[in-house]
Amino acid sequence: MQSWLVPHQRLLSQQLAQGRLAHAILFAGVAGAGKSALANWLVQALVCRQPGKDNDQGILFACQNCKSCRLYRQGSYPDFLSVTTDAKNIGVDDIRAVSTFVEKKAHLGQNKVVLLPMAEKMTTAAANALLKTLEEPGLSCVLILVSDDLEMLLPTITSRCRLYDIRPLSGQALLENLGRDKGRDKGQAEVNLFANVSQLPELTDEAVYRQFRLFTALLLDFLAARRSRADLLALLNENTYAFRWLEYMLVTMARSQYNWLSWSGIRAELADTGINRGEQSAAAGDDAGQLPDTETIWQVYQLVIACIRQLKSMVQANAGYLSEKLLVDIEAVLDK
Repeated sequence: MQSWLVPHQRLLSQQLAQGRLAHAILFAGVAGAGKSALANWLVQALVCRQPGKDNDQGILFACQNCKSCRLYRQGSYPDFLSVTTDAKNIGVDDIRAVSTFVEKKAHLGQNKVVLLPMAEKMTTAAANALLKTLEEPGLSCVLILVSDDLEMLLPTITSRCRLYDIRPLSGQALLENLGRDKGRDKGQAEVNLFANVSQLPELTDEAVYRQFRLFTALLLDFLAARRSRADLLALLNENTYAFRWLEYMLVTMARSQYNWLSWSGIRAELADTGINRGEQSAAAGDDAGQLPDTETIWQVYQLVIACIRQLKSMVQANAGYLSEKLLVDIEAVLDK
């Protein structure tokens, strides 16, 4: 468990031991902050019949030996429901299944526990259906919601939950805590793109890190030389983090033109990586073309923000169409 989660564990353990745990809990924060780990720990502590306690920290933990713990590990504990779906959205039928589940009496444990790992995926109808359950949860029922995007949840949902805002460390402290600062010298550290909490997935997952670097290279190629459009569009459509990367990199480019960052250093670092032709082309110096000026980058940034707002406000939005239209609009701005 990450160090920034320990205070939350202590508080929740105390509330659970004293019978003061809220019936609806919402863990919110940036992707990769450890919300899922915290939620799974709490689920196991609730399921266990005889939880132990870390005397130093005062944190409860599942015994792993009782009947409830064994059934939970096997995926057959009858008083636990996890709302997962392969669809893009969590629909009203999924939430009705929650309502049916919590109405029944617990079979083995003292609590019925519901976990909603991606609460922001609920449609408006599903969220409204959940409201009734949150208002009348029934006896001994705990609902645990997890969300990477609090703004996507209805205010009526968040107001009925005990909110835990998961805030990791930032900057150098974050890098040291994750053990990913590999002794780079000052010049290299200056162009390190992973020094704040919005980059947690890139810090903790090597595959995501490599995808980010590929995305950066393709974006440079597109902005400076109008190349790699199809590859960039594919990543926008397929990668969960792509729009966040797009927004972040445009801000980084604007900062670099005010000499706040060494953009030439970033290009050189990408070239050294040599993941594929796209990265090498994007970092190849004169052949990579010239990046747009600050005013043009600002105009492109406004297009991106408008597109992101549209994607968030339309549950059934055609993301592929909006992504393609965005790149067409960006090209029009670049070619002025």
